[in-house]
Amino acid sequence: MIKIKCVFRNFLIYSVFLASATAVNASTTPAPSQFNLQPIIQSLELTEEQNNVIFDLIEEHQVNSPSINIENIIAAKKKQLMLVTQSEFDEAAMGELVDQVQAKEKELFLNEMRLKNSIYNVLTEKQKVKFKTSVKEQLMVDASQ
Repeated sequence: MIKIKCVFRNFLIYSVFLASATAVNASTTPAPSQFNLQPIIQSLELTEEQNNVIFDLIEEHQVNSPSINIENIIAAKKKQLMLVTQSEFDEAAMGELVDQVQAKEKELFLNEMRLKNSIYNVLTEKQKVKFKTSVKEQLMVDASQ
């Protein structure tokens, strides 16, 4: 029960976050990052070469990130509402919907973690320590909210 609650809470947060995506009239938008790397990267005192490599990594990440189809999000929300408001709960259909949402979240999360790892591997040992500390602090702040 707790897992389903977390999934739907994440689904709601995710769908609200996606619904407020920048391109209002577009049917698809690039996947937004849920983790702001900019302040962390700016604090690392990067060399020009590191800056260029990281810029290229971020640009490649943005180009290769899966797009988010707003119509699909709206359709999933409608299906969720329909399933919740039926006289009999269709657990199989709801399970399928949850699996779809989790698959998309997993894909987005893995892409973001891949980017962070790529950035981490460009850094010097001193920068890596600072990066790790900053990421840990940001994760702890997110966990407390």
